[in-house]
Amino acid sequence: MGKNVWKALGTAGALLLLLTSCGETEEAASLPNNYVFGQEMLPAMGEDQGVGTEQGVSCEVTTDSETGETIYAYSGLTSGQETAAAYLEALETQYGCSPMDEEGVRQANAAVTDAEGSILVGKDMADGSGILRLDIQWAETTCQLTASILEGMQLQDPAEPEKEPIGVTAAVAELKSMTPEELGVPEGETYMVYADDGYIMVDDEACYRLKLYRRTAVDTREIVGIYLMSLDGSTIYRLNGDNQAEPLNRS
Repeated sequence: MGKNVWKALGTAGALLLLLTSCGETEEAASLPNNYVFGQEMLPAMGEDQGVGTEQGVSCEVTTDSETGETIYAYSGLTSGQETAAAYLEALETQYGCSPMDEEGVRQANAAVTDAEGSILVGKDMADGSGILRLDIQWAETTCQLTASILEGMQLQDPAEPEKEPIGVTAAVAELKSMTPEELGVPEGETYMVYADDGYIMVDDEACYRLKLYRRTAVDTREIVGIYLMSLDGSTIYRLNGDNQAEPLNRS
């Protein structure tokens, strides 16, 4: 019986020693190297952004049970704003990401400038099935990044602003202001410009139709050119002999 007691004590003592040893050698969790989006990932904030070189910086990683989003919460930063700004620059210049809005539209002027704030950054998934989205929020000494996937979406450029028509009178004045060289007609002549009613379509863009006349010696008019001007006045075409619209090069 004595042997059995000593054997049990020996086993318990060994187990106690093993548990004590594990507790002493356990190291704090390291900072993440990547942010995970299902099967894809993006490099995490690192030494280039001052993360990993500062003392006392920690990162708590959690997963939202309802949305499945992974949240990376950093604390102990010297400046959350500077860290976020440096990481945003890396995302844009090194990792092919773009600031965006909730609909996946790129935001060209987005920046990390305030002491506290947030910004959305995205990148199209490799298989084109969605957008890797990072919601970056920062404060004085903290920075939180939430990684999620916007399925069935792709990044898109903002729509072109609608062009304001300049009006027929302004279109006529614009053509009159051009030199004979720009218009492709001889110099030393007197020219008049008249506008037709309605619009002409060029590459799905509505244009004013303007006719250039030369005044002759007997006070009659001779048409020397037909021009098409986009409604905002930004583009001017001249019809050639084959009735094809050729863009004019303006000096």
